Amino acid sequence: MSSVQNVEAARPTLESAGTLRPGAAPTRRWSSEQRLPYLLLVPALVVLVGLIVPFLIGAYWSLTDYKLTSSLPKNFIGLANYQTLLTSATFWNSVRVTFTYVIVVLAIELPLGLAVALMLNRQNRIVRLFRAVLILPLMMPPVVGALMWKSMMTPDGILNYLLGQIGIGPLQWLGSLQLALPSILLIDIWLYTPFSALVLLAGLQALPKEPFEAAMVDGASPWTSFRTLTVPMLLPFLIIVGTFRGIDSLKIFDLIYATTQGGPVDATNSLAIQTYFEAIRWTNFGTAMAYSIILWALCYSLAFYFIRRWRRAMA
Repeated sequence: MSSVQNVEAARPTLESAGTLRPGAAPTRRWSSEQRLPYLLLVPALVVLVGLIVPFLIGAYWSLTDYKLTSSLPKNFIGLANYQTLLTSATFWNSVRVTFTYVIVVLAIELPLGLAVALMLNRQNRIVRLFRAVLILPLMMPPVVGALMWKSMMTPDGILNYLLGQIGIGPLQWLGSLQLALPSILLIDIWLYTPFSALVLLAGLQALPKEPFEAAMVDGASPWTSFRTLTVPMLLPFLIIVGTFRGIDSLKIFDLIYATTQGGPVDATNSLAIQTYFEAIRWTNFGTAMAYSIILWALCYSLAFYFIRRWRRAMA
């Protein structure tokens, strides 16, 4: 009875303090530990809003006839800009150049990066030296690397000089319709194959040793171990490299603009280059935003495909 009397005696005090109210649930007070996760989300939400708002503005502009140098108000024209692009030979040429660029980059840089990573997956003094040399292209800004290669690809540059030593005439590396895009791809491969190699080298060093030791005991050849063990276990790292290099190649701008600016004619005119021309050179912001939205959709689709493959590989 004494304990019951004490609770009844304390009830007015609790009610007056606001802790317990008749007919109402107790007030929930969050501790600092409970608020911390939400506070940590605030910077990410601010960045997300800062990215979404310009994207929505650009998407709206793609549905208008907005021209930067015109004093007339923007008129909503719906999908007219997209319909114009789909019937434009310039648009389809830029799509062809962009997809050619992406396919060649992935087809060369992934196998080449894997081969370099396999060669550097050893522990000796020479390998450590090559690892240090490997990152040198990554330390160079892409525009600087492109300008360096452009100077070597001039008619009297060092590349033509070396070819002349073996009896091959001077080539128009960046001035030829046939060689301009392969020349830029050569620069891209030199610049970004080290990125692929470093990521795949990290993946190789993270693989467990036991399956390879068991395969060696069972008499498996190095090629069999590579095909049945190394490649399947390295697949998540290959997908990561493919995602980054694929998206970077879809929106390639700096290497092309620093070397050919989309020429000669339209031989290297990618989607990003044509977007720049529409927005800056011709001030057609409506058309430029339509190009940008299409390029965003392509990048999103490629990333979505690779992420799904990555989740399956990690499952």
